[in-house]
Amino acid sequence: MADEEDPAVAVEEQFETSRRFLDEWLVQLRDINATLRREACSVGNLQLRQHNFAPCQAAVLPKEYDNPMGLLITSNTAFSKLETLLAYLVLEVESITGQIERKFCPKLLMFGEELLAPRGDEEGTMQIALAHFLPSLQELQALLEQLDGVTVNLLAQLGALCAEQLRKATILQGTHATTAFLGLASSLGTMLRLDCILTRSTHLVPAFAMLRRMLHTSVSEPETLQGEVPANVEQLQAAVAALEEQLTGRRIFRRFVAAQTARGSLSHDACSSASFLSAAAGFMRQEVSARLSRIDGPQERPHDRRDLVDLLAFSVLYSRLCSDEAPFDKKTMRLLLDIHNKVPVVPVFSDVTLQPSSFLSQNLPPSLDTIVPPTYARQANAQRETQLVKLMEDFEPHLQSAALTSTAWLIQIDALLAPQRCRSQEVSLTRVGAALVRGLHLAAALRARLHTAISLHALLGAPLNRSALRLLSHNICLLKGLQDAFDRHSINIAETLPQLVTHIKSAAQGLLAAMAAGLRAKLRQMQSVQPRLQSKARREKLHAAISHASTAVQAAMHIVQGPVSGAHLVSLSLCVNAVEATGQVAASDLQRLEETLYALRTLAYLQPSIRQATSCAFLYFHRELLGASLAEVWAHPEEAAKLPYLLAAFSDAHDLIHVASHDPATSHEAYDDEILGTLQEAVLAPLSGHIEGDLRIHAHATQQAGVHVDPNDRSVRSVAPLLRLHALRLLTRALSIKEYVECTMTCSFHRFACVAPNSWQTYARLASLAKEKYGLQVAAPSLPERNISQGVDVLRLLRGIRSFATSYAFNLPGQVFIERVGAAREVKHLNTLGVEQVAAAIHTQGLGLADNAVNAAYQFLARNFTLLSQFLFQDAVRARLGVEARTFAESRSSGDAGPYRMGAAVRLAADFARLGSGPDGLPYMDHLRKLITEVGNAMGLVRLMRAGSMHYCAAAMRQVPGEEQLQPFAAAARQLPEQPSDAHLAAAQTLDDALAQLRTHASAGTDYFAMLVRVFAREVSDTAHAHLAAFHALVPALSLAAVEAGLLAKEGLARQRRGASPDAAFTDDGFALGLAYLLKVLQQDAEFDALQWFESVRQHYAAERLSIKKAAEQAAWATAERTGIGQWLSGLVLGEGKEEAPAEVQNAVLLLAKTDRYSAEFELLHNTLACARVCFCRV
Repeated sequence: MADEEDPAVAVEEQFETSRRFLDEWLVQLRDINATLRREACSVGNLQLRQHNFAPCQAAVLPKEYDNPMGLLITSNTAFSKLETLLAYLVLEVESITGQIERKFCPKLLMFGEELLAPRGDEEGTMQIALAHFLPSLQELQALLEQLDGVTVNLLAQLGALCAEQLRKATILQGTHATTAFLGLASSLGTMLRLDCILTRSTHLVPAFAMLRRMLHTSVSEPETLQGEVPANVEQLQAAVAALEEQLTGRRIFRRFVAAQTARGSLSHDACSSASFLSAAAGFMRQEVSARLSRIDGPQERPHDRRDLVDLLAFSVLYSRLCSDEAPFDKKTMRLLLDIHNKVPVVPVFSDVTLQPSSFLSQNLPPSLDTIVPPTYARQANAQRETQLVKLMEDFEPHLQSAALTSTAWLIQIDALLAPQRCRSQEVSLTRVGAALVRGLHLAAALRARLHTAISLHALLGAPLNRSALRLLSHNICLLKGLQDAFDRHSINIAETLPQLVTHIKSAAQGLLAAMAAGLRAKLRQMQSVQPRLQSKARREKLHAAISHASTAVQAAMHIVQGPVSGAHLVSLSLCVNAVEATGQVAASDLQRLEETLYALRTLAYLQPSIRQATSCAFLYFHRELLGASLAEVWAHPEEAAKLPYLLAAFSDAHDLIHVASHDPATSHEAYDDEILGTLQEAVLAPLSGHIEGDLRIHAHATQQAGVHVDPNDRSVRSVAPLLRLHALRLLTRALSIKEYVECTMTCSFHRFACVAPNSWQTYARLASLAKEKYGLQVAAPSLPERNISQGVDVLRLLRGIRSFATSYAFNLPGQVFIERVGAAREVKHLNTLGVEQVAAAIHTQGLGLADNAVNAAYQFLARNFTLLSQFLFQDAVRARLGVEARTFAESRSSGDAGPYRMGAAVRLAADFARLGSGPDGLPYMDHLRKLITEVGNAMGLVRLMRAGSMHYCAAAMRQVPGEEQLQPFAAAARQLPEQPSDAHLAAAQTLDDALAQLRTHASAGTDYFAMLVRVFAREVSDTAHAHLAAFHALVPALSLAAVEAGLLAKEGLARQRRGASPDAAFTDDGFALGLAYLLKVLQQDAEFDALQWFESVRQHYAAERLSIKKAAEQAAWATAERTGIGQWLSGLVLGEGKEEAPAEVQNAVLLLAKTDRYSAEFELLHNTLACARVCFCRV
């Protein structure tokens, strides 16, 4: 036994191990807290948090739900049962109303908003949105049924509590059952809020009508709908009708009041007694007067204005229960009628408001017309404008006072919640608690004034001037500044709150202990008094009151010792009501206890109270204020610090969107995009333009004489405060103003340098000046490498492809465009466009330039096809071509047809010449030739762009290994031992896609010719274009006109003295390429080959050459016989004779030269057309 270890030693070792672990954990926890404080307490980088979306937060909330039965066990059984029942009912009302306001009020209010359900023209949009909303509506319907039952039960209990037979058996009199009455008023107020929200929602009623119509159609006409109609559509119809009946038309509150005040109902029988009505009137007088006295004062509480909705709803129920035997209390009526003097609009939920005067006028029964002035509603409506004017007049003084108070509070809270002082416990908990409650009151007062001002302007349609807008913006900034202070100290507050709650509970315990001691002293004093001095009944009544008060105080002391939960707070309030009902405790002591319990409730639910008091979600419905407020910030850049607070205020609507949206992620992004769009329009775009203009002025001042910029000019706007701001953070977006301006100016300078490459040095100097003056890191416009050629801008040509097709001539063998003399600015310099220039343009603009060229060519070809079709559709043209085609076809079928004769082509050209000419004097045949030439030029541009893209891709692929040696980068990245991030994998995949695109374009590219042939061949293959079937018969006449134009162009180029002709050119292969393209599209290659046109041309010119030679020989022999052959030959050979060659011989020589020129031009056209047709051989 000696070897056995002593248990005390083992316990000591285990204790020491646990202590060391705890010490290490505390050190780590302190380090984490210190890091979080440093991040959270950075005032310069405002990051207001939305509680629904924070990645982590310290929440100090009473979550447990205790059983009131265990809290209220006393020696007085009647008291315990009654208190427990009322506590259960009040807690159930709080639970149901809380669920309705958190989950369903935002959905009802936001239903139909564009960010949540876009209202397009497409049928079914609202039906789908309502279908998504139906489960929530059904859940709301179930909660309303529960709320009706609980409210009826609570109303019956209060009615029974005021009954004469029960008033003698309990100390909790109805007159002092404030907590229960507040629960009843809260239930009625929730019903009224739902009615107000449903009235505000303008899309719900039309959506129900659309859904009903769709369901009716699916039952009556199922064949009109796609898919199978479910069998339970009729059940769905009934459910939808029930929902629509209950939730639309402002019927929830009115229906409940009408049902409970109808004669014969349980509530009417229980609550129509004079005692209940007197208790209800006293409750209303007490609560309304208390709230009106606090509103607009330093003691205003966050829920004072909101509670007025509940009290107004309760007043309607009270008025319906009154009768001639128990009339409406006139003092209470005067208080109710005076509400609009103090609060013209009562906040209901978010942006929804209630006008007390209008509400009372519409809902009070007609029997009260004797005590309600007949002009009450009209005077109240006229008074609102005066109230708005007075509110805006007093707004600035109140705002200045609030700014001073808020500044003092911020300094105090920073001092009280400093990390060092909190850790050393040098701060009085009473001061900290009072400071937190005061900060909450400040925020609630700022929000109430802001909400009232905006609501009155919206209600009356009054415009907001610039001064009023600046005041509202300053109010918003103060409000969000208070929220930021709470957020920055959230960790310290979370650490301090449990201690504060414990401290306040101790204070309440002390007050209750003093009350208990006083009650015991009263009992001893009463027992020491001689019985003869008091009657027995009075003595018994006093003894019972003191005993009951002592019982309630003891129950309250027991409750205070437990945690601060909803059940504890409600039970504690009921106990305090019971103590107040006995009248045995001084009013001053009860007042101190009530203030202590209010501080306890406020600090226990501090975090949700702060969120509600600083929330600006109602600004979502006034989003037009954001643009105007941001414009004011731009007009006064020294107020740039407002910008984060304004964005944070309008971002509070994300809480509504998060609850209401069926697809929250998409809705959040859409709302942030809308905010950023407004910010860009109001601030960012003017800021970038201002900085760029200022830089240009400085640059010009250094380059031009006489331009001077005064550096001391105070009129110049200073934008440095905007650039010094930290990143602006929304829920799904983050934006740095400085980085945005840098990116914008970098892109702007690069675009300008691309348009005018010679000015790149100017923009480099502007970038350097931006860094020197504004601290902006603007990248210099580094353009890609360029060549020395002074070619034309390809992008500019594509923008005007019609002008390009008429101003340039295409050379097919060299794949180059040459500017026509008539279109050139200078005759001595002609622009050219070749493969190298296209490759350089693609290097600058990207491979998408080729696709843009094809798109432009397609549109241009479509236009020319329309013109060609219209020309050939004319009766004269169609008839002549038809005759020509039928004649050749008949002769070919008979077997005696040869090639198409030159004479027929000449006659056809003459027939077309007789049709007239265009407005410019050119015959229609020349117009048609130019049209085909333009088509060929467009196709030549497409071919040139394809060749240029292949050339560029081949040059770009010079350093890339062969395809068989190149492993995909994405696959190689996935095989790395260290798993790469998604961004690295995306970059590798992007590189693989870029290399694959380059490889495709470098090898073969895209066959744009085949694409353009197929797309137009499908269009002209129908019967509507049958008049194009004889186009091949027009080719010979067109070729004659082309040869004539080509010879004239070359002759015009040879003129040197008088200058070149406007139509001068040495090549124009666009006609041949356009002709080949049209024959391929119209599928008339075989028909044209059957004409054997160029063989006929060769035969014609061979025969013509032979006839000219024969005529010249005959003329020569005739001259020789007439003058002597020897003398003529000697003069002709030696040049000594005066005789010249006869005129016939000279004409023959000229005719032979002309024939050779025409023959060579036709041969060139033949060869060019053959080359052009090769381009389409694979199509």
